[in-house]
Amino acid sequence: MEDVKEETLSALKADVARDAFDVLALEPPQINVRNVDDFELCRAIKEKGRFTGAFEVLDPNKSLRDSDITGWEAIFVQFRDPQSGKFH
Repeated sequence: MEDVKEETLSALKADVARDAFDVLALEPPQINVRNVDDFELCRAIKEKGRFTGAFEVLDPNKSLRDSDITGWEAIFVQFRDPQSGKFH
């Protein structure tokens, strides 16, 4: 899972819009991510097949397979508030 977090950090820090010419493109939100401790990878919690709006933090010491992530299941990123340490 740590490899996935490192790859996610790299993607979050990438300047993929540099020199892009798309007048309809929106500016991406500013995300202040310095290292892998600034966010967690999560999965959505479902009840009876429906999303509840709650998320479960994935154990960083387990692989995706050991976390029971299925083939096309979405993985979410939750960012920590730098001052409180809570997710937002």
